[in-house]
Amino acid sequence: MTNSAAFPPTPAISQPQTPPAAYDGEIELALLIEHLEATPPSFLALPRRGRAGGIHVDAVLADVIVLVTGQEPSEDQLFPLEELSSNHLRLILISSWLLSHPFFAGRGDAGRVAWLASYELGSLAELVEADLVTRDPERAEELCRKVLGGLGEPVANETAGESADRLIAIDSSRRVRLIRESQERVHRAEQVAAAMAAGRARDPVARFHRP
Repeated sequence: MTNSAAFPPTPAISQPQTPPAAYDGEIELALLIEHLEATPPSFLALPRRGRAGGIHVDAVLADVIVLVTGQEPSEDQLFPLEELSSNHLRLILISSWLLSHPFFAGRGDAGRVAWLASYELGSLAELVEADLVTRDPERAEELCRKVLGGLGEPVANETAGESADRLIAIDSSRRVRLIRESQERVHRAEQVAAAMAAGRARDPVARFHRP
């Protein structure tokens, strides 16, 4: 039996103290990154999976939907979390803290939040360890941009084209693809070099036995 006392309580997300109107329709990325870097330990704790103790991600996600939409989520606005990986669940927790920033209050709808948590964070979870988004500046920026984009919010002082170009530049899937392509090029070069070396080694033997 799991001792529930060994795990931190599920964090609650409350209404922000700063009114959303104070951000005049858009927010500087640096403010969100600063908020993300200050993620409390309770949002970095292990999530509950099955009967294993930990943070109830579904409860945290429901709180986020209330904060972002101003309404309690209906059952069809939530999605099952049982089959998600631990890394995916941890990214949802960390992103929930990010969405607790006063800027997001009342700015989204449940469908967008669910899509962000399920698909966008699911794709990111396959490539990035959750801890990195609070410690690595580029991964923190990537998460902030994905969350803003998922809710249809612009980045302050950037055009839509500039934001899209920057996200492409730091996108984890692109980074992984470039690393794999580089590794494949190195592997092919090594194969060519090995074949050429083997050919040079055979040439003297062939000339020696040539009639």
